[in-house]
Amino acid sequence: MKLKKFISAAAIAALVCSGISAKAVTVSATGTGNNGEALSAQADFVINGSNLEITLANLGTYDPNDGQDILTAVSFDISGSPALTAVSGVLTLSSTIKNGTTPGDGAIGNQWAYKSGLSGAPGNAAYGISAAGFGLFGSGDLFPNGSLPNDGGTPPDGVAYGLTTLSDSTGNDNGGISGRALIANGAKFVLSGLPEGFSLDQISNVRFQYGTSLTEINIPEPTGFVLTLAGLGLFSVIRRKRS
Repeated sequence: MKLKKFISAAAIAALVCSGISAKAVTVSATGTGNNGEALSAQADFVINGSNLEITLANLGTYDPNDGQDILTAVSFDISGSPALTAVSGVLTLSSTIKNGTTPGDGAIGNQWAYKSGLSGAPGNAAYGISAAGFGLFGSGDLFPNGSLPNDGGTPPDGVAYGLTTLSDSTGNDNGGISGRALIANGAKFVLSGLPEGFSLDQISNVRFQYGTSLTEINIPEPTGFVLTLAGLGLFSVIRRKRS
């Protein structure tokens, strides 16, 4: 059984007004894939000094067989439009590279891009982190760390190094992902330059993109932007408890 405590956006706003600021929030969203897969994506946003840390994970339990099953990007808005700089992208603990070599230092930055001031992103989001180009991201937007070999073109390109599930096997892969390097199942990205007094309630319009085209599956944040709150010391957040 999985247990999770949630705090609404209104509660977050009340805490901020009272002078208490959340240091971490989790946005989770679910959807249905083209072949009926139960899609599940999650983004953790954490304030660490002047850095914004974003951990993106594909939590689906299905076995992907095409590119539209792969989580390739997250986009969002930040009120005040702070100018942030890409610092690093690394594998999360226990994540590995499927159909490739897992780097000892976990660095994957040369395969993922960050950009602000986006135009034409789903939901008109202004900020994005992506393994695919989508006509929005280019080689000049890549994170500065990592030396993974290219797989399919000049990154960010295609589904290469996108996020697959921990249930991914190779027997059912079609030509879109067969033999392609993919990450199972999460990556952490660091952006620097948060202004003093920044609050996580300034983040909104979080959306999860699958595949390699903006016409493919895009899952928005749940209605009302339900957040998991952590790091206040006033609340106990149970991420996952199994019994």
